[in-house]
Amino acid sequence: MEKTFKQRIQEREKEFQELRSQMNTYKMSLEQIIRIRPVWRKIYSISRSPHRQRWRTARGSLPC
Repeated sequence: MEKTFKQRIQEREKEFQELRSQMNTYKMSLEQIIRIRPVWRKIYSISRSPHRQRWRTARGSLPC
């Protein structure tokens, strides 16, 4: 009983590690895309800027 339980935990951990590695590769690819495309970085910086935030709060109803 205990052995099978431990095996199940190990399987879960293995799945979790695989998921994490997939997430890391996805994150890396996203960063590479952002690095490759300066336009995206410009859009990102605009969305991060305080002016945009002030404008957003002024408008209020916009989703992003």
